[in-house]
Amino acid sequence: GEAQQVLALGVERFGTGEVLFYPSDIGLDEAGIPEAIVQAVGATLPDLHEALYSNIVLTGGTAKLPNLAARLEAELRQLVPADFALNVRPAADPIVAAWRGASHFASGPLFERSSVSRDEYLEHGHAFVKRVCHN
Repeated sequence: GEAQQVLALGVERFGTGEVLFYPSDIGLDEAGIPEAIVQAVGATLPDLHEALYSNIVLTGGTAKLPNLAARLEAELRQLVPADFALNVRPAADPIVAAWRGASHFASGPLFERSSVSRDEYLEHGHAFVKRVCHN
């Protein structure tokens, strides 16, 4: 019969999630999730910041990591103004949540107004995309 292979995991199993918070631990010069969220929110209109921080929804398979939402909320609390409400939660079904959101967007009226064809892109370039998507 086939020989079985066994992969023994020690502390690596528990340290994997740490890379999401501290990518520098594996040599990546990138922001961790908390800093990336703060950067993303900071790139929006200031009037939206509190609403965005109060509705952070985790999607994808990583959202199923035990205690991820609580840990992320604790790390964000140190970076977000104290007077802002903060709420981090996994989506009801995080595995398909992003797909469902994209599907909802693609079937709505905003999609058509926010889209350019390949021919339009080739004729007008990336500046055209920015103009169409930001109007």
